[in-house]
Amino acid sequence: MVREIWYAGGPAPDHAVDVTEQYDRKVAAMRAHRSQTAHMDVETWVRDRLGTVAENAGLPAGRMAEAFTVLRTE
Repeated sequence: MVREIWYAGGPAPDHAVDVTEQYDRKVAAMRAHRSQTAHMDVETWVRDRLGTVAENAGLPAGRMAEAFTVLRTE
């Protein structure tokens, strides 16, 4: 039985994960999708997007985060 479902992109995320240390891997993964990202500055987009999420979550300046809504099934 699944106890939790985490999903991104919902209207009111309730859980943030600090992903600052994974920044380089995130950028590399995004660049691997050339047909979807060749037209953009991936590094800036990732830094700005995840920086805003971190700021909204109350993390210190310079940190990056991803946000999720966590649904508990128990």
